[in-house]
Amino acid sequence: MVGQSAASASAAVVCPTTPTPSDKDQSSYFYALQGDTNIRTGPYWGCDIVNTAGRNNLVDYHCYTDGEDGTWTYLRTKNTVYGWVWDPYLSGDGSGERC
Repeated sequence: MVGQSAASASAAVVCPTTPTPSDKDQSSYFYALQGDTNIRTGPYWGCDIVNTAGRNNLVDYHCYTDGEDGTWTYLRTKNTVYGWVWDPYLSGDGSGERC
C-alpha cells in the first residue's frame, strides 16, 4: 500500500497546510490501518508524505473530505502524526463525519 496507486494525475493539486480540521468524529484511538500506509498533507496523491504508519499504529479519526479518487480521512496517530489517508485504506472506510 505504501506505493499507493497510479492515481490520476492532477494538473493543479492544492495541498492544505492550515487550518487543520477539528476532531469532529469524537472516536477514540483504535487499530484502523489495513497495512503500511502513507499519511499525507492533503487529500491528493501528489501531496507530501508526512509519515508512514502500519497496522500496529493506533489512530484517531477526525473527519473526512472529498479528494482525489474519493474520500479521505484526516487523522492523528497515537504518536502525534496528523494527516490525510485515503478511506479505502482505513477500517470502516474512514471517518463518518464530514470536515
